[in-house]
Amino acid sequence: MGVTGWLGEAPDEIPPMPLTQLALARQERRAGPLETALARSRADDVRAARDEAAFAPDPDERAANLVSRGYSPGLLQELAQRLGDTQSELEAERDKIEKAAKRAQFAAREHAAGRADVSRMLSMMDGDDGDESRWRCWNAGPRAGGGSSPRRRT
Repeated sequence: MGVTGWLGEAPDEIPPMPLTQLALARQERRAGPLETALARSRADDVRAARDEAAFAPDPDERAANLVSRGYSPGLLQELAQRLGDTQSELEAERDKIEKAAKRAQFAAREHAAGRADVSRMLSMMDGDDGDESRWRCWNAGPRAGGGSSPRRRT
Protein backbone atom coordinates (compact mmCIF):
# COMPACT_ATOMS: atom_id res chain seq x y z
CA MET A 1 0.00 0.00 0.00
CA GLY A 2 1.29 3.44 -0.91
CA VAL A 3 1.93 6.26 1.49
CA THR A 4 -0.51 9.12 1.01
CA GLY A 5 0.08 11.20 4.10
CA TRP A 6 -3.60 11.11 4.84
CA LEU A 7 -3.60 9.22 8.10
CA GLY A 8 -0.35 10.54 9.43
CA GLU A 9 1.11 7.05 9.69
CA ALA A 10 3.89 7.72 7.27
CA PRO A 11 7.21 9.16 8.30
CA ASP A 12 7.44 12.95 8.39
CA GLU A 13 9.98 13.19 5.60
CA ILE A 14 7.51 12.15 2.90
CA PRO A 15 5.29 15.09 1.91
CA PRO A 16 1.62 14.34 1.22
CA MET A 17 0.41 14.12 -2.33
CA PRO A 18 -1.06 17.32 -3.84
CA LEU A 19 -4.74 16.35 -3.64
CA THR A 20 -4.30 15.05 -0.11
CA GLN A 21 -2.56 18.27 0.84
CA LEU A 22 -5.52 20.25 -0.57
CA ALA A 23 -8.03 18.13 1.38
CA LEU A 24 -6.04 18.51 4.62
CA ALA A 25 -5.82 22.30 4.17
CA ARG A 26 -9.57 22.50 3.58
CA GLN A 27 -10.25 20.41 6.67
CA GLU A 28 -8.12 22.73 8.83
CA ARG A 29 -10.04 25.80 7.64
CA ARG A 30 -13.41 24.16 8.11
CA ALA A 31 -15.67 25.72 10.72
CA GLY A 32 -16.83 23.80 13.74
CA PRO A 33 -20.46 23.24 14.78
CA LEU A 34 -20.68 26.50 16.76
CA GLU A 35 -19.31 28.62 13.92
CA THR A 36 -21.64 26.90 11.47
CA ALA A 37 -24.68 27.54 13.69
CA LEU A 38 -23.73 31.21 14.18
CA ALA A 39 -23.21 31.69 10.44
CA ARG A 40 -26.63 30.14 9.71
CA SER A 41 -28.24 32.35 12.34
CA ARG A 42 -26.66 35.47 10.84
CA ALA A 43 -27.80 34.35 7.39
CA ASP A 44 -31.36 33.91 8.71
CA ASP A 45 -31.27 37.40 10.25
CA VAL A 46 -30.03 38.91 7.01
CA ARG A 47 -32.67 37.03 5.02
CA ALA A 48 -35.44 38.17 7.42
CA ALA A 49 -34.28 41.79 7.24
CA ARG A 50 -34.15 41.62 3.45
CA ASP A 51 -37.66 40.15 3.30
CA GLU A 52 -38.95 42.76 5.75
CA ALA A 53 -37.46 45.56 3.68
CA ALA A 54 -38.96 44.09 0.52
CA PHE A 55 -42.46 43.98 2.01
CA ALA A 56 -42.25 47.27 3.95
CA PRO A 57 -44.84 49.84 2.81
CA ASP A 58 -43.48 52.53 0.57
CA PRO A 59 -44.13 56.03 2.01
CA ASP A 60 -44.96 57.38 -1.44
CA GLU A 61 -47.40 54.54 -2.07
CA ARG A 62 -49.01 55.13 1.34
CA ALA A 63 -49.42 58.84 0.55
CA ALA A 64 -50.89 58.04 -2.86
CA ASN A 65 -53.40 55.69 -1.24
CA LEU A 66 -54.46 58.39 1.22
CA VAL A 67 -54.93 60.93 -1.57
CA SER A 68 -56.94 58.43 -3.62
CA ARG A 69 -59.23 57.87 -0.61
CA GLY A 70 -60.00 61.56 -0.43
CA TYR A 71 -57.47 62.73 2.14
CA SER A 72 -55.93 66.01 1.22
CA PRO A 73 -52.61 67.17 2.65
CA GLY A 74 -53.19 69.54 5.55
CA LEU A 75 -56.64 68.14 6.28
CA LEU A 76 -55.70 66.99 9.76
CA GLN A 77 -54.43 70.44 10.67
CA GLU A 78 -57.58 72.02 9.23
CA LEU A 79 -59.79 69.65 11.22
CA ALA A 80 -57.86 70.37 14.41
CA GLN A 81 -58.26 74.11 13.78
CA ARG A 82 -62.01 73.72 13.19
CA LEU A 83 -62.35 71.67 16.38
CA GLY A 84 -60.53 74.33 18.37
CA ASP A 85 -62.73 77.06 16.89
CA THR A 86 -65.91 75.11 17.69
CA GLN A 87 -64.79 74.41 21.23
CA SER A 88 -63.96 78.08 21.82
CA GLU A 89 -67.36 79.13 20.41
CA LEU A 90 -69.13 76.67 22.70
CA GLU A 91 -67.11 77.91 25.66
CA ALA A 92 -68.19 81.46 24.84
CA GLU A 93 -71.83 80.30 24.64
CA ARG A 94 -71.50 78.62 28.04
CA ASP A 95 -70.08 81.83 29.52
CA LYS A 96 -72.97 83.83 28.05
CA ILE A 97 -75.48 81.36 29.51
CA GLU A 98 -73.87 81.60 32.96
CA LYS A 99 -73.89 85.41 32.85
CA ALA A 100 -77.56 85.41 31.77
CA ALA A 101 -78.44 83.09 34.67
CA LYS A 102 -76.66 85.41 37.12
CA ARG A 103 -78.49 88.44 35.66
CA ALA A 104 -81.82 86.62 35.97
CA GLN A 105 -81.11 85.75 39.62
CA PHE A 106 -80.14 89.35 40.37
CA ALA A 107 -83.26 90.69 38.62
CA ALA A 108 -85.47 88.25 40.54
CA ARG A 109 -83.93 89.30 43.87
CA GLU A 110 -84.36 92.98 43.00
CA HIS A 111 -87.99 92.39 42.01
CA ALA A 112 -88.68 90.32 45.15
CA ALA A 113 -87.21 93.11 47.30
CA GLY A 114 -89.45 95.63 45.56
CA ARG A 115 -86.57 97.68 44.14
CA ALA A 116 -87.32 96.88 40.49
CA ASP A 117 -90.53 97.02 38.52
CA VAL A 118 -91.25 95.15 35.30
CA SER A 119 -89.63 97.71 32.99
CA ARG A 120 -86.51 97.81 35.20
CA MET A 121 -86.39 93.97 35.19
CA LEU A 122 -86.61 93.92 31.39
CA SER A 123 -83.73 96.38 31.12
CA MET A 124 -81.67 94.24 33.56
CA MET A 125 -82.41 91.12 31.52
CA ASP A 126 -81.46 92.83 28.24
CA GLY A 127 -78.29 91.34 26.75
CA ASP A 128 -76.92 88.34 24.92
CA ASP A 129 -78.19 85.29 26.75
CA GLY A 130 -76.35 82.78 24.60
CA ASP A 131 -77.85 79.85 22.77
CA GLU A 132 -78.60 77.18 25.34
CA SER A 133 -79.99 74.79 22.74
CA ARG A 134 -76.67 74.82 20.88
CA TRP A 135 -74.81 74.07 24.08
CA ARG A 136 -77.23 71.27 25.03
CA CYS A 137 -77.12 69.81 21.53
CA TRP A 138 -73.33 69.65 21.56
CA ASN A 139 -73.17 68.05 25.01
CA ALA A 140 -75.92 65.55 24.20
CA GLY A 141 -74.16 64.44 21.01
CA PRO A 142 -72.81 60.96 20.28
CA ARG A 143 -69.88 61.40 22.67
CA ALA A 144 -72.18 61.97 25.64
CA GLY A 145 -74.45 59.06 24.72
CA GLY A 146 -77.42 61.27 23.85
CA GLY A 147 -79.19 61.90 20.57
CA SER A 148 -77.49 62.78 17.34
CA SER A 149 -76.13 66.23 16.74
CA PRO A 150 -77.49 68.35 13.89
CA ARG A 151 -73.92 69.03 12.76
CA ARG A 152 -71.87 66.15 11.41
CA ARG A 153 -68.63 65.64 13.33
CA THR A 154 -65.91 63.51 11.82
